[in-house]
Amino acid sequence: MSIGKNVLRMNTEVERNHPNINRKYFSEDKSFPPSHKFNEKQTNPTTIRDLLRQLLFPSKSFEDSSSNTRENDFTIQDRIRQLFSLVRNPGLHESLYRLKQKTISISAATKDSNHYDYIVVGAGSAGCALAYRLATSHLDSTQEKLSTRKKVLLIEAGPKDTNPWIHIPVGYFKTLHNPETDWCYKTEPDESMNNISIRYPRGKTLGGSSSINGLLYIRGQSKDYDIWRQMGNSGWGWEDVLPYFIKAENQERGKDEYHGVGGPLSVSDQRIQLPLLNEFQNAAKEFGIPKTKDFNTGDNHGCGYFQVTEKDGFRCSTAVGYLNPIKKRQNLKIITNAHVKKINFQNKIAKEIEFWQDNELKIISAQKEIILSSGAIGSPQILQTSGIGNSQKLKSLGIEMVHELNGVGENLQDHLMFRPIYKVHGLKSLNKKINSLFGNLM
Repeated sequence: MSIGKNVLRMNTEVERNHPNINRKYFSEDKSFPPSHKFNEKQTNPTTIRDLLRQLLFPSKSFEDSSSNTRENDFTIQDRIRQLFSLVRNPGLHESLYRLKQKTISISAATKDSNHYDYIVVGAGSAGCALAYRLATSHLDSTQEKLSTRKKVLLIEAGPKDTNPWIHIPVGYFKTLHNPETDWCYKTEPDESMNNISIRYPRGKTLGGSSSINGLLYIRGQSKDYDIWRQMGNSGWGWEDVLPYFIKAENQERGKDEYHGVGGPLSVSDQRIQLPLLNEFQNAAKEFGIPKTKDFNTGDNHGCGYFQVTEKDGFRCSTAVGYLNPIKKRQNLKIITNAHVKKINFQNKIAKEIEFWQDNELKIISAQKEIILSSGAIGSPQILQTSGIGNSQKLKSLGIEMVHELNGVGENLQDHLMFRPIYKVHGLKSLNKKINSLFGNLM
């Protein structure tokens, strides 16, 4: 599917980023709901995670890493009550705040805290991996001194990933199309599809869409990568990228020529296998579609169970896999609820970013690089508000041009998903399980 020009409504981001664009949601006479103050003691992610672990695996004891006290004396009823008291706690949800257009400079809380070597904009699937590699790159050289560590700032427009539904694999039923965790974009009506508008989920939290998606681990077809290389994108062929897939992976099945172990991203087999799906595979085989156990060798042809990004029964988003191990490092700072307005350039060199946080417009500078990793929607939008793109379009919005670059914000391609729905008799489906008594409680 090609989504062409102007197809995505930027009704949450573009309006916020430029005064000449419709201010429907950001006018001075309209204010957002009051923000709940985040209470870390009330909603400690370790507590939530451990409660969920106890709920799902009550026979296993564990130690609360924050207090080193045993929790295995809880009854299952106690665990359920305590879990759902946390779920209902409004402190879990950080609401939108009213924006005031006021430009200030950040005062450093510690020495040189407002100067970073690298600023990574967007803590999604790419941004978390970038922050991890940059913040730990000195570990590759034992000769490098502490003072020469790269100082990295990671900025995310969404909140922390403290919503417990993020970490439960089936929780995407609660996080997709939820404005607390999803930007809830929609495409413009498409004439070729009876003028329907398609929902276009994008993650709005640490981990980005890896925190709200269906957890499928799929690399794609090797030939697609090879075509990119043939088009002039050196380093993007299948044989070029495969070592990085292997390096990133912690494969439950073990290491082989296509998979790795010990990487930040945990990949596991699905825990649920339904008789209905097994019969579907048998039917596919009768029609010449072979069964496969691995869709990540470069050839996606076949029918079988996908592997998923899970670890010990919980979602392994990039925030969990890449950020959690390093988030307390002194050379990394993570800022959430910080919506980037634009990048400031000097002689076409990116020097600063402007972003909204806590009702103020702030500025932070980078000593080496500003890395834009805000996804297929966010990155081109920030480029445009920064003055990079089609001059005719940007000038009509009053945006000062920095560099003419046609194609920015255009030609997005994505896959359409057709979802036939059938009633099934005699076999349980996943929907039946979700709509069970426990599923309704969830």
